[in-house]
Amino acid sequence: MKQSYCLVLATFVVMGCCTNAMAQSDYETWKAQHLQSYKSFSEAYLNRYKEYKKRLAPKWGDDPELPSQDSIVHYSEDLNQKTVLDFEKQEIRVEILEVNQSPNEKDVKQHIVQFASQSVSAVAAKDPLLSDVKLTDSRTLAESMVPDQSFAATIENTVVDVKETTVKVATKNEESVTEKRVKQFTLKLSNKNLLQHRAAIYKKFVGETSAEYKLDSSLLLAIMQVESSFNPMAQSAVPAFGLMQIVPESAGKDVNTRVFKIKKAPTPEQLFEPGLNIKFGSAYLSILDKNYLSGITDPISRHYCIIAAYNTGAGNVASVFHPKRKKALGEAVKVINSLTPQQVYEKLISDLPYDETRKYLRKVTEAIPGYTAEE
Repeated sequence: MKQSYCLVLATFVVMGCCTNAMAQSDYETWKAQHLQSYKSFSEAYLNRYKEYKKRLAPKWGDDPELPSQDSIVHYSEDLNQKTVLDFEKQEIRVEILEVNQSPNEKDVKQHIVQFASQSVSAVAAKDPLLSDVKLTDSRTLAESMVPDQSFAATIENTVVDVKETTVKVATKNEESVTEKRVKQFTLKLSNKNLLQHRAAIYKKFVGETSAEYKLDSSLLLAIMQVESSFNPMAQSAVPAFGLMQIVPESAGKDVNTRVFKIKKAPTPEQLFEPGLNIKFGSAYLSILDKNYLSGITDPISRHYCIIAAYNTGAGNVASVFHPKRKKALGEAVKVINSLTPQQVYEKLISDLPYDETRKYLRKVTEAIPGYTAEE
């Protein structure tokens, strides 16, 4: 999930309001331990990001491109070449620093085909951010990005956009800035149905979990599209992992505790496994639907609130409707139930505390019909 630390806090606020089984003192102790665990996990992962950025900075500047929810980013051993598989933009880029002898289009295409012929697991093993994570996905990157087609043929028939750009690199004392020349090769994958092709890879898991948790499969697929563009190595510095971008120590631990009765967070290895990731995402949506937001009587209004809460937490959704902007569901639900679904949607779009969540709600809502038609 493209979430921040505030989602964890928002989750605990709602849980604090809803917890009856625990004594208050026990709950406060558990919450403090849980928050500390999340903080430690998050800090460790962020430190890896910082160290990797520090390694890249002398070559690529202070803000180098890193792997994300939507893209796989790989640097050569000498850090002079970058290969990016961008699942959201549906393009592949190769960038080369300080090119003296410019490679030709044929060589670039051959490099891309060779890189994409590696398995997801093999590429992940070389990713400094995933150094202690053992993935088991044996599919090639080509199969993940252009399923049911000949990747090599697709690349061969794709026009390469070539341009030169620069990257600004500061000296250690930052008193001066140098510019390095970069040759950029971009291949736009023109197939408009690539997202649907990628979605098809995971429909078996989606069908099983949507039936188990009584959710619309179109909702799961739309969330996966917005969260990761079906990138099998989706990761972020939140940190969140996998197709549905599960944060281990918040949504992941919530699902483990409530659904699987396991009092610990899932591992990154588990969240990179497509079937388990989709199960965690589905279970969390079910918790939002049947627990936190169950008091919302209109199913369409609840549907909009669930989508927003998946991104930002039920507490932040409650704050939109609460008369005093508090993250408490009781009074907020009363207001929600007095509004039409369209009014609920419009208020979420205008008043959610984060612009990211407002855009998220729009994107998921707009993506759903594309998968509803296939059911």
